[in-house]
Amino acid sequence: MSRPLRIEYPGAFYHAMNRGNSGQDLFKNKRDREKFLEYLETAVERFSLRIHAYCLMTNHYHLLLETRDANLSRAVQWINVSFAAYFNRKRSRWGHLSQFGQRAGNAKKRYRNFVEIVDPAALENPEKELTNGVILGTEGFVNWVKKTFVDSREDDREIPQMTDLKRSVKVETIIDAVKAEFGCTRAEILRKGRKGNLARDMAIYLARDFTGESAQRLGTYFGAISGAGITMRYKHMARQAVQSRRLRVILKKVRGVILNI
Repeated sequence: MSRPLRIEYPGAFYHAMNRGNSGQDLFKNKRDREKFLEYLETAVERFSLRIHAYCLMTNHYHLLLETRDANLSRAVQWINVSFAAYFNRKRSRWGHLSQFGQRAGNAKKRYRNFVEIVDPAALENPEKELTNGVILGTEGFVNWVKKTFVDSREDDREIPQMTDLKRSVKVETIIDAVKAEFGCTRAEILRKGRKGNLARDMAIYLARDFTGESAQRLGTYFGAISGAGITMRYKHMARQAVQSRRLRVILKKVRGVILNI
């Protein structure tokens, strides 16, 4: 199961939405909507959010929010879990919703006028301009987000957008950076069969992260080994990095050289 890519930093704007399981209703009555807004108000204070707009539909909701801290995941998770806990309890009290009036009849009429005054044909769908379905902004902003929050992160196969967003780096660029770090030759990195060849393993690991090439194509480049062999070396290096702080420091240094950061 893939996971969405979440790029979190202070001052970021997000379109957050969630649906009921299997399309089931999230809001069965006015009290459900009122309770959701109560949790939303609490989240604003607890997580220093700014809610610029919201829309509560029958089986899903939309939020346009701004995070003053890099805490989108924690904030949205808290909202969802809190509302789910409420929803699963018995409810017997009804309340009134929203900024369009305290009396239901007047509120509905004002809300209908508020919606119908907009000409749908004149509206642009901002999602058409999304980069890889996740970033909305100018080319300069998109490049800044990629460089600052995506390029230096390790690849995660459960987040397909990660690979799509990363800048494509040539294998030779990676080889050169590894050569400089280890003081070895290109031939030593590409030569297969030698055990304990850390420079080769690191080059394979980084190539899998940064080039966007398939494991099979990288296998051809690194001495005609199989795609499964590339995947095996990648996982081996990942395990080594978890266990060794020194290796993590080296990887970070080489990544910086590759990305010129």
